Amino acid sequence: MSKMHQTALTTGLRLLHCAVLALMLAGTGQAGAADPAHVRQLYATKICTGCDLSGANMGFARLSGANVRGSNLAGANLFSANLARANLAGANLSGATLSFANLNGADLSGAKLQRADLRVARLGGANLTGAGLGGANLNGAKLAGAKLTTVVLTGAELQYADLSVADMTRADLTAAKLQRTRLGRANLNAANLTSANLGGTNLDGIAIMCGTIMPDGRVNDIGCGRR
Repeated sequence: MSKMHQTALTTGLRLLHCAVLALMLAGTGQAGAADPAHVRQLYATKICTGCDLSGANMGFARLSGANVRGSNLAGANLFSANLARANLAGANLSGATLSFANLNGADLSGAKLQRADLRVARLGGANLTGAGLGGANLNGAKLAGAKLTTVVLTGAELQYADLSVADMTRADLTAAKLQRTRLGRANLNAANLTSANLGGTNLDGIAIMCGTIMPDGRVNDIGCGRR
């Protein structure tokens, strides 16, 4: 990454952090319809499966290892929250704010994350198998070693994201924005990159590809038989 691009990205991330923090301190965040009893239960026990937490303001929450499997967190504010190793399988996080959140090792399999804000979120080693991330913003997110098999990332933004060693087998990346994304040793076998924007991203000899549909529609089998 050039010094100019790095400076622009750093400045943008600082502005994002300040803007979201200002909104939270001013109390102008999205008003939610979360069940207050469910929110209290989650903070007290870190267990709230199948709960209504939609629109809840839980920025900076310390919920590492929490179990909210199958819960409704649509539109929730989880800015900079610690959700490392949390169980969010099957949860509805559509439209949620998860920028700068720690989701390292979290289970997000089958979760709904459409249009979620995951900018600069940490998702190292997270399980996102079968998750829906259409239209999500993952710019600058750290997904090294994450499991993204059969994930839907149509139209998602992944500029400057780190997907090194991620397993993206059969992932749908149609029209995704992957400019300057790190894909070293990522598994893209049978992935669909139709119309994806790969500006500044090099795949040849870096990512593993077999039966991979490239942006121009051609099938890349260069990595077949490679581990």
